[in-house]
Amino acid sequence: MNIPLVNLDELKSWINILEKLDLNFAELKDVIPTVNRIFNLYAIACPVFPPPIKIYRAVKWNERPTNIEQLIHPKPECIKTYSRCNDIGVTYFYGSFNWEPTLFELRVNEGDYIVLSLFQAIDNLELTPIGFTEAVFDRLDSHRTPHPEARPKNVEIIERDSNKIVDEFIAESFTKIVNVGEEYKYKISVAISKFFMCNEHIDGIIYPTISMNADSENVALKPESVLHKLQLANTVYAKVGKNNGFFYQLVPEFISNRVALNGDLFWAKVKNHKIENGKTVVEGIF
Repeated sequence: MNIPLVNLDELKSWINILEKLDLNFAELKDVIPTVNRIFNLYAIACPVFPPPIKIYRAVKWNERPTNIEQLIHPKPECIKTYSRCNDIGVTYFYGSFNWEPTLFELRVNEGDYIVLSLFQAIDNLELTPIGFTEAVFDRLDSHRTPHPEARPKNVEIIERDSNKIVDEFIAESFTKIVNVGEEYKYKISVAISKFFMCNEHIDGIIYPTISMNADSENVALKPESVLHKLQLANTVYAKVGKNNGFFYQLVPEFISNRVALNGDLFWAKVKNHKIENGKTVVEGIF
């Protein structure tokens, strides 16, 4: 099958419009159609991650949660602002393939109490990779290079100039560093997320951890994928200790690895933990 070529000048003009937008005043509903235009004939490889892949999620809680619902994605009505993937009133499960990035993403401080949970996939997760370009990794001063699986070589449509132009634009737009109070700057990344998340075959998006220099991966998962494809392995209620520049120390106080049929959590006091190379070690989760 012959796939028609994309008009590069027209594609660049749409990208130019997006780059010049004043996102403080532009409405998301006006951003979305322009973002959708640049995806015309765009192709992307979506790796499948088989079980039992591990995904960590951290949530700030001053008191121990009582039910598993408090560990996963918040309720839609609680989402009052944009984030990297979600619109206002839209909820996703944000997590990481390693536990350390979850604390940096939360912007925790010494003395905060958090719940750090380990989930495991019980079915294949099909994730759209965004941000795995050399330009992004260089800008974020990463200590590694992008995964080749995110942009496979020798695939004609993926190697097209038009595809590479879109790749670079969405990678840069999606991985921008956004300060607290400036969440309106997420509007383009939210529009990008909406385009991919509406695909019923996609479970979510995988992208480099911005707060840790792209040295790990974050994921944003659809609530229905969390419900059917993730299982809680265990969770720790802990106090945040010092940050040595690379890792936070944690002082675990309670651990739970049992969940009742109604979702209630059974907690047990942590008796022993240790810190190795600045990292907290609790058997079964870290």
